[in-house]
Amino acid sequence: MGNAEFKRENRQRRSDVLLETFAWLCVFVAFAPAAYWLWDALSHSRQLRDALVILASGAVAVALEGGVKFHAPKFNFPSILCLGAAYTLFLLAPNFGIGAAFAVLAGLSAALVSFSLACTDKPRYSWAIGVSFYVFTILSLLARMFDMPLRVWGGFVASKILNLFAETSSLVLMRGAEPQIILQNEGRPFVVAAECNGFGIISSVLLIGIFMAVFMRGIALWGRFLIPIIAVAIGFFANAVRMVCIVVAAPYVGNANYDLMHEIFGYFWFSVAVISVILLCFKVFPRASAPKEKN
Repeated sequence: MGNAEFKRENRQRRSDVLLETFAWLCVFVAFAPAAYWLWDALSHSRQLRDALVILASGAVAVALEGGVKFHAPKFNFPSILCLGAAYTLFLLAPNFGIGAAFAVLAGLSAALVSFSLACTDKPRYSWAIGVSFYVFTILSLLARMFDMPLRVWGGFVASKILNLFAETSSLVLMRGAEPQIILQNEGRPFVVAAECNGFGIISSVLLIGIFMAVFMRGIALWGRFLIPIIAVAIGFFANAVRMVCIVVAAPYVGNANYDLMHEIFGYFWFSVAVISVILLCFKVFPRASAPKEKN
């Protein structure tokens, strides 16, 4: 009798595994075009790649620090609900008109949450991954729209900072087929190119801020909204200061070492911004330590 019961349970488990595998394969096929588009966007943007690397690294660090346990994928009720939401968003996306892309990306994020819920023991961790990943996909979709405003405002703030130190600085728009933003300092022009818009820094710290705001415990709702806002401000200011450093140091390093100096200041202030947001989460909100509860 015991042997028959064991065989029956074993057959049921194999049936469940086949059903779950089929469900995941259907999700993969359904969202493969969206995943391919995202991969293509990453291949053409180092800023997006940097942001995704920072988000993934932060997720791994939080998992290790927060004691998140991983196991083989196994459906549970929240996972099934998220998977159903992913399919629903995918099927209804054509009805959203101009918002169809947002619906598909939301479905892709819901599928990721579903898979994470099936593989981990802390739902809050899965939701943090899903929300931050969805914001990342939106940033990927709207990256070009942010380019020119970020360049203009970044250059404007940088020129104001330079003027505080008795530097003669101004921002000039060069019209043409491809308009350029020129930051002139002491008669020397500096092109505020797309690489200088700060999108990489801002998006990276924003994603870290959103991930931590969702994952952390013991903070008020207003604090969860405030963390990403402060993170964006930190990233924007760090990029403006980076431009100031480049402009001030350029006459001393010369053209031969300009690119190297550009990279050094870029990664230095990138690191400062990321560390500042992490300190913001764990020092300004000290109750946001690794959660002790299961969820």
